[in-house]
This record gives sequence, structure tokens and C-alpha cells, in this order.
Amino acid sequence: MVRHEAAEALGSLGDEEGVEDILRGFLDDPEQVVRDSVVVALDMAEFEKSGQIEYATLPDEGAFSPLAKVKC
Repeated sequence: MVRHEAAEALGSLGDEEGVEDILRGFLDDPEQVVRDSVVVALDMAEFEKSGQIEYATLPDEGAFSPLAKVKC
């Protein structure tokens, strides 16, 4: 669990030198949760370097609704 949390924390420091290299060293970690966290952290690091304002955006209201097909 500690390596999982550490990977996420490192991802938020994506613009710091060496962060991505450290993260890549854990892509073959024996724990699936750590490998998954490293992939997310590398994506976060790329976002931090990009200078974009939003990490993810939601679709317009009404464009997607999980309840749209539910009939009461």
C-alpha cells in the first residue's frame, strides 16, 4: 500500500527531474496495485508537465447518463 501511495504522490511531482525514471522502475512491481498506480502516476506526471488546466473533463450534461436506459 505504501508503494501505491508513493507512486501517486510522485505522479503529482511530474515536472520534477527524475520522477518519471523512478516511476518506470516500478512498472514490473510484483503487486498489481503498484503497477496500476505507476501507470496512473506516469499519466499524471505527463499532465503536470503539459501545463493544462484540467486533468479530466466531464461530458456535457445529458450527453451521457447511466440512468438514461433505466425505466421505472
